[in-house]
Amino acid sequence: MRHDFERSRLLRHHQGIPAVGCHKMFSTFLRTLFLIVIAPGVLTAQAPTHQEASSAAVARTLRQMQTIKLEDDLGYTVPPAAIPLLTQVKHQLRDLFLTTVNDLGAGANAQNVKAAVLGRLQTAGVAVPFTNPNDSFPYGSLVELAVEQPPQHPDLLLFSPRLGIACGDDSPLYLFQKSGNRWRLLIAVESNGYEEVKSALGELQYRVSPPDALGNWFLVYAHDSPWCTSNWNGIHYAVLRPGPDPYAPVKVFTGEHGYYRGSDFGITLRAGADSFRLDVDGSYNIYPDRLVRRHTLNYKVSDNQVTRMNPLAHSPGGFVDEWIAMEWSEAVNFSTKPDRDAQVWHEKLHNTNTEKELLFVQLCPGGKKWQVALTLADNAKVIATVAESPTGYLLAGVARTRPPGCAGADQAPAEENLQAPQ
Repeated sequence: MRHDFERSRLLRHHQGIPAVGCHKMFSTFLRTLFLIVIAPGVLTAQAPTHQEASSAAVARTLRQMQTIKLEDDLGYTVPPAAIPLLTQVKHQLRDLFLTTVNDLGAGANAQNVKAAVLGRLQTAGVAVPFTNPNDSFPYGSLVELAVEQPPQHPDLLLFSPRLGIACGDDSPLYLFQKSGNRWRLLIAVESNGYEEVKSALGELQYRVSPPDALGNWFLVYAHDSPWCTSNWNGIHYAVLRPGPDPYAPVKVFTGEHGYYRGSDFGITLRAGADSFRLDVDGSYNIYPDRLVRRHTLNYKVSDNQVTRMNPLAHSPGGFVDEWIAMEWSEAVNFSTKPDRDAQVWHEKLHNTNTEKELLFVQLCPGGKKWQVALTLADNAKVIATVAESPTGYLLAGVARTRPPGCAGADQAPAEENLQAPQ
């Protein structure tokens, strides 16, 4: 819900790596990253231990962390002394917030609770943002405190302190619920005990859905993995509902997706009563000259079932790129004729050993339909017909030749608009 996305512009990804084949390296990186990173562990953090719920305790822990020096030049590895202190300061901040909101009583709201917490920290000598100017000692920074009341939820408050770490940030998320005149912790999202910075909750975004017709709602969050060099990264996202314990919420859905951090648009997250949508920049596998496109991850939430839905992409070429990358069990839902012929073409194009590159994108006469042509390794041409529907694009067919009603000269693919969608 908050972040400064003043990042390097698009071409900073090069770092000596040629454009063609970057997405293959990225896929390998992601496979490695997702085996190690925290996606399962985030939701199974240890139950809260008693911490001194005071601003003085937070100040002591932060100052102790600021004495810990990096053990490698770039900061990939978390110094062992910092690992337990990161967990400790998260819990101290959590408990400080809970004490403060209950001290304010019935009139507590996002604005006055945030002001009260900041005031208590400042009294203890922690003026937020509280940072260490020495880059060799990046731990012990408290960059920001986010306190928000989700729309249509007067009984809920979200609290997310943003802690500075090497190469990024780590932001736990706490959802509190009012019961009578008291507040209690309802859902906690943390990543603790990690030895490399990539396992932190970086660039955390979150939304609480509006209540549905039965009054039910969900919490959805997304984050990237802090890293010290490459702009190629990945996002992890999850849908939660309240469970038997704040640290044991109901895990409705978890997912992961490639993410390119080198543009200015970052992660955009929205939630409706029965849906959520993520927009991020990611690889454009069939168009290596462009390399990056805006990806849309749009989901329907029905009880505890989550399914992908349109729109899949912001352009016909992007849709074909996404359709090819999907498993057939999912791609079949975005095909107007999901017959055996379509499945055979999908299997061929989905195969990572099949070289393919975007040749042109052409609007057919009358609109609402496009030809998206690909060249394969043997210089053969394949044409995918993409139809526009009220909800998004659908694949209408794949063939070696143009279908009737869409003749024309081959042309280069149009430059896609990289503006972040509204």
